[in-house]
Amino acid sequence: MSLTKWNQYLKHVELCRERIQSFFQYPYCLSAIKDLSKIEFHPKVTYIVGENGTGKSTILEAIAIACGFNPEAALSPSRQMSMLVIMNELIKKNSQFIIATHSPIIMSYPDSIIYELNDGIKEVMYKDTENYKITRNFLDKPEKMLKILLYEE
Repeated sequence: MSLTKWNQYLKHVELCRERIQSFFQYPYCLSAIKDLSKIEFHPKVTYIVGENGTGKSTILEAIAIACGFNPEAALSPSRQMSMLVIMNELIKKNSQFIIATHSPIIMSYPDSIIYELNDGIKEVMYKDTENYKITRNFLDKPEKMLKILLYEE
């Protein structure tokens, strides 16, 4: 089979529900996995975001293992911006990224899909993600946020 520009990408993943012995055992008990049927991927960038413990790393790890890849490592803000530049260069050469992150910087790549894991999985716009809103609120008014976080009871 020859690969064309658009058929070389991972298009989607599906959970083979009939192979799961019990949805009461980890990781299948996580709502993001329990409710998972199919995730469609953007040909350039797909983000999986959500609070710790929602299943984003579990989903990414399962995809990585199935494809023979490794998840991203933690990066400083300046390295995150450098990563965007590298991502863009690689995307221009027909690369695809599937990223689980908390970073509003990393998830800012414009030509992408963002899935947020809360109670299940839903597609969201960048500025509607919890991570963007929380970071934006903190950076807009750090003194106010610190007062709320540290001094108010």
